Amino acid sequence: MAVQVKVTPDGRMSLPAEIRMRLGLAQGGTLVIEELGNGVILRTLAQSIAHAQDIAREGAGGGPNASVDAFLAGRKADSGACPSCPLHRVSPRVEFHRMRAGPAPADLL
Repeated sequence: MAVQVKVTPDGRMSLPAEIRMRLGLAQGGTLVIEELGNGVILRTLAQSIAHAQDIAREGAGGGPNASVDAFLAGRKADSGACPSCPLHRVSPRVEFHRMRAGPAPADLL
């Protein structure tokens, strides 16, 4: 569906009511504007998050190991940690910090 809307000199525009209703914006809300070489795309915040997740999933191969949890489980398995031993359980936050910067500071433990 293509609809022509006017943009005021101060940058305001009005979305038709039927579009706002379909997008769940009847009471107002947030839109994300993506500028492309040949135009713009308006998405709701939820649509933008889903779009970003789709891009990340495609970049990770889209398989069953494409989640953060699967990645962390793989990292723990690679480290030789025993998943059933409480001494080897590490919070995802600490695991991420170790992965990025080495040993975690004491305040993350």
